[in-house]
Amino acid sequence: MTRLTESRTTGGTVRGAQVSVLDHDNLANNDWLAVNRFNVVEVDHARGLNG
Repeated sequence: MTRLTESRTTGGTVRGAQVSVLDHDNLANNDWLAVNRFNVVEVDHARGLNG
């Protein structure tokens, strides 16, 4: 399944787009990547993915 949705202004200009490329019918067609959460540390301040 590949789906593209566009949002356009009244003048016809593309305002936003969303693409879905997940194949729900045959999951073997998808590539999967798992990543761990990580923190970024600067001098005395640590920041995680949530802020």
